[in-house]
Amino acid sequence: MIENKDDLDYFKEFVKNAFDEKGSLRKEIMEFKACFLNGCIFGRECPSLNIQKIVIEENLSLKTCLYGERIGYVGDDPLDIQRRFIEIFKREEMKRRCELCPVKDICSKCPFLKYPLKDEYCKIRRENPHIWKIVEFLEIASRMPGLLKD
Repeated sequence: MIENKDDLDYFKEFVKNAFDEKGSLRKEIMEFKACFLNGCIFGRECPSLNIQKIVIEENLSLKTCLYGERIGYVGDDPLDIQRRFIEIFKREEMKRRCELCPVKDICSKCPFLKYPLKDEYCKIRRENPHIWKIVEFLEIASRMPGLLKD
């Protein structure tokens, strides 16, 4: 999880060295034993767009992710919940001008970024268009430990 400037610096260095000259993940990454708690930030699509992920808080409020805004409560109509999220998502897309971005089709366009990532997110995505490969590999590997050597 990227929570401070040191985390961000480590992450940028990690990503910079993750791919070989052909754009494939390096062997060292394939042997890296970790997962991103909030890896969807660097995925190809925000899982919340299709309500694939939801966080229920103690007061029964609903958020789309650990960092998201409240979008409703348990018992609300799922279509209303999704509509609220899409409004937030579209607002952030317009603010960032995502429609002009060269990596817009392979970017989750996370609407809930926190400092320090918020300031550098778009730059990182454009400089590392295939960053989603790392996230997806580590996500699969964390669910299927046999993919990684012990």
